[in-house]
Amino acid sequence: MSTSPVETVRSFLAIWSEGPEAIYRALYDYLSPDCVYENIGLSRTVGPAEAHACFAAFGPMKDCLRLDVDIVAIAADGNRVLVERIDRVIEHDGRETMAAPVMGIFEVRDGRIAAWRDYFDTLPFASQQHPGSTLLHERLWSDPVVGRRAPFSIVEHDPPIEATDSDYPLRLTTGRHLDGYNTGVQSGALRTPRRKREALDLCPEDIERLGLAEGEVVRVVSRRGWVEAPVRADASLRPGLAFMTLHNQDDIPVNQLTIDATDWKSGTAEFKATAIRIERAGTVAGATASAPG
Repeated sequence: MSTSPVETVRSFLAIWSEGPEAIYRALYDYLSPDCVYENIGLSRTVGPAEAHACFAAFGPMKDCLRLDVDIVAIAADGNRVLVERIDRVIEHDGRETMAAPVMGIFEVRDGRIAAWRDYFDTLPFASQQHPGSTLLHERLWSDPVVGRRAPFSIVEHDPPIEATDSDYPLRLTTGRHLDGYNTGVQSGALRTPRRKREALDLCPEDIERLGLAEGEVVRVVSRRGWVEAPVRADASLRPGLAFMTLHNQDDIPVNQLTIDATDWKSGTAEFKATAIRIERAGTVAGATASAPG
């Protein structure tokens, strides 16, 4: 067997086009005795025999002629081989009944596959093997808990990088509305009575203290730029805290305001803590944004 990790993986995948029996033999020939094979989010096996059972239980494989693998891209990082591929199930009459895009990671040791993880849309296959659940993460609420518990880590509080001061006395946090998702690519076309116009949400106390009126267009200024938006009262906000969504970047580019610093632990951007001030603006809210003067 080839000592090149890429050649080992290519050779293994090429055998799949010879049919199910050839695939089963290849599992014993190419997988190490302790190989961990995972369909992420769906199944996990250890060793060739368990991998064989997993393949044999895979619905589309049971009566097919062969499984053709189109390798879109392949690259190696040491003994790890990353393969972007399309797995095509071909029936005996020549029909293609499934074409599944897959991202696979193979770890090759001494010419054999010691670990193998496939990432793909598991929903069509999970629905065949599981009746479904009305509760998210249902296994964590079982007694006893099924599988591994959700891990929690204790960290020390680290305040936001950007502090408020006399020039930027308010804290802006950004987030979602119930009917929106991120910048609206997936949810923007959805018609819903819950959808609200983009606005700067403030508590009634801050609106009164600043001498503003609900619906009035104001300029929201951070240390990086400004946008214009109408004021909206939200009694759930505490004094000193403002809220805007990130759903309507084409109309009001809120991300012009936010800081690009990231959390050292999670790597996520600190969109939730931007120091701002509010100025009066005599214009209609729109996409205009600029650096503060």
